Amino acid sequence: MGRCRGAHGFALRSLARTWANELAHRSIRVNTVNPASTDTAGLAALADENPAIDATEFKAQRSQGIPLGRLARTREVANAVVFLASDLSSFTTGAALPVDGGYNQI
Repeated sequence: MGRCRGAHGFALRSLARTWANELAHRSIRVNTVNPASTDTAGLAALADENPAIDATEFKAQRSQGIPLGRLARTREVANAVVFLASDLSSFTTGAALPVDGGYNQI
């Protein structure tokens, strides 16, 4: 999932909240993970599609506006998913967990 902005982000957030409410009686938890731009092969492929910019410059542009000043690492996003899937988050449902380096805080 992308940043929880725009129609898609708000739609996903709304679905998660609705499903969390509807499935709570069955002890099913529903949460979303909302990462910022993440350093993946897919992002590198996007950079390759634009011959006017090199991959390093493309990533630097994608990092602008992220307070931590860099892209998310796949491991960091995966750790958030593992947390939500574990018993450590057993009392968490209907949440949108930002894994965005502070992007949504500014």
